[in-house]
Amino acid sequence: MKINFFEDRVLITEIYDFIPKHVFECGQCFRWEEQSDGSYTGVAHNRVINVALNDDTLVISNTNRQDFEKIWLEYFDLNRNYSKIRDKLTMDSRMGPVVEYGKGLRILKQDEWECLVSFIISANKSILQIKKIIEDISMRFGDYIGNFRGKDYFSFPDCPTVANMEIRDIRDCKVGYRDKYIHRAAKHIQANPEWLYSLKHLDYEDVSNELKKLDVDIIPVYKNLQDAE
Repeated sequence: MKINFFEDRVLITEIYDFIPKHVFECGQCFRWEEQSDGSYTGVAHNRVINVALNDDTLVISNTNRQDFEKIWLEYFDLNRNYSKIRDKLTMDSRMGPVVEYGKGLRILKQDEWECLVSFIISANKSILQIKKIIEDISMRFGDYIGNFRGKDYFSFPDCPTVANMEIRDIRDCKVGYRDKYIHRAAKHIQANPEWLYSLKHLDYEDVSNELKKLDVDIIPVYKNLQDAE
């Protein structure tokens, strides 16, 4: 993998384990949209970027070296050798077809708060529905990021913003019965600012127990969230 920096884009050549369609349409993220040219434009970490794969060259547009090294290198998990992982997994004959089917998929390093809310919303919702709800919440309550290629983009509202909202405002974004769960989660995290970010240091069982603290009535929702990781 070789990285070349330009004023408003980054080119990564000799990259063999990155297929945008598999990364952005697998159900792990909801703010990426395919464009007419086959590229993907998305919002993450209060930035808007476009990602395109041309043969073995990944082009990340509307960014610079500083943001790439500070945000996108980790966000796209580019320091991890997925080829080595794939080779190891395919040693098991049962895993071979699975690995082939999902090749080019990378686990994104997403914002924990936005990811949590997205998966609360995801219960009994299609990916398209989740995307529409997240977009609506962002347009109504997020901050304006800017216009990129003729479209305005907004950040996902932070936890304090959601915690201070009325439940009916959340409900207006068509989240259904999840409105109170989102609000309760925001209130819990607002009162315990480091709690959500501490989960990544715990094992599966401890994370499961911590998630139950959010609300006893939504254990099944959070069980789905854990299993999706």
